[in-house]
Amino acid sequence: MNRQTLGLILAAVLLAVLVVVLVNPFEDRVRQDNPDSVSLFAVRPESVDRIEIQAGGKPPVELVRAGDSWLAATRDNFPADTASVGALLRAAAGAKGGGVISRNPDKRGSFQVDESGVSVTLYTGDRPAAKFVVGKTGSDFTRSFVRPHDGNDVYLVQGMNRGVFDPTAGFRDRAIWRIDPAQIVELTWAAADTGWVLAREVGPWTVSSPDGVAGPALEREVETVLRSACRLNADGFHDGPAEEAAAGMDAPGYTLTARLRDGSERVVRMGGTNDRGQRFLVRGDEATVYLLGDWNLNHLRKRAEVFLDAGGEPEGP
Repeated sequence: MNRQTLGLILAAVLLAVLVVVLVNPFEDRVRQDNPDSVSLFAVRPESVDRIEIQAGGKPPVELVRAGDSWLAATRDNFPADTASVGALLRAAAGAKGGGVISRNPDKRGSFQVDESGVSVTLYTGDRPAAKFVVGKTGSDFTRSFVRPHDGNDVYLVQGMNRGVFDPTAGFRDRAIWRIDPAQIVELTWAAADTGWVLAREVGPWTVSSPDGVAGPALEREVETVLRSACRLNADGFHDGPAEEAAAGMDAPGYTLTARLRDGSERVVRMGGTNDRGQRFLVRGDEATVYLLGDWNLNHLRKRAEVFLDAGGEPEGP
């Protein structure tokens, strides 16, 4: 071995020593200074096919994948809110932390990462892919305290908002219905005191009512109503005593009926309100009772005259 070769070997050894002594501590320091660089859970949203959520004294929630959709298994397989489930999975997959806030089991309660938190388990097949507890929200409301279920480490994690994992509504889809406005040929609003019918078969819309109003309808007014009627979203669900929601349903205060081009009909019936001003609503003959903020009906609670085009004249005595 000549002197030049020996020098190259010594230089390589010295470089390796410098990497160990200088670079590795620098990387550790960077990681400590940038705690969001460490992933907490090895989760791929597309691989998760079952989710279990338990929060305090609330009923547990189990969500199961059904193709491209999700079902709330603990709610008689009611369609789940796919957007909310997706937000949950993205939050878990993107959870990053590094700096440990606490390792003291006695302090779990102060961060609400004990039984008072929201316990979440994500499954791939029968194997838990991630299990963690989401605690109280941080002071800036963009982060929450999180504890992996198998340890004492507590992290303050960006984007893991507790509300994303809140099982209050059971992750049920709150869409009462979704209708393509182009498919509606008749929309009927029946109220205790009045009502109206908007209709079209081929030409423009017309309006009529039991009060004798009839004539061409203003396109802008019809479009406003269609926007409200075709995308009804509930505030939540009535899970209390059935007799509470039944009040007013035998003779509902309002009924909205949409007749479609294929001859089918969609009907929602609205009864009384709860103590928060939310109106009880049922879709067709289904058993599910939705809660809809009464203000959502403002665009529908109109007199037929509002729709009447200036060229149309009321008919009747």
